[in-house]
Amino acid sequence: MPLSDEKERAVLLMQEGNARWMGDLTADDRRALTAPARHGWLQQLMQEIDPDGTLPPAEVEFRARQRRREIMARISRLGVEERLRKKAERERQAAAAALGALADAMAEHEHLTA
Repeated sequence: MPLSDEKERAVLLMQEGNARWMGDLTADDRRALTAPARHGWLQQLMQEIDPDGTLPPAEVEFRARQRRREIMARISRLGVEERLRKKAERERQAAAAALGALADAMAEHEHLTA
């Protein structure tokens, strides 16, 4: 089926990827499937850290792995902050709804007793 739109294509690829990932893959299979991407990212970080190639390879790799850990920790922190923000918003909305219900109940009570 020809796709007229990049968004459709992206959705189809995501569906296929999710179906593949949810199949009978073991943890080792998943790790093997993502190995090229992880290796490529590490190579990219190594290039960013030592563009001139002046540092010893072991040092470059060490720094690249540390940079990767730093990036992943930052992503994790941002996720935690977002979840906490959403939780606080849900709690704020629930409190506002409860106050609204209480105000309605008080107004109804005053109307009935007046």
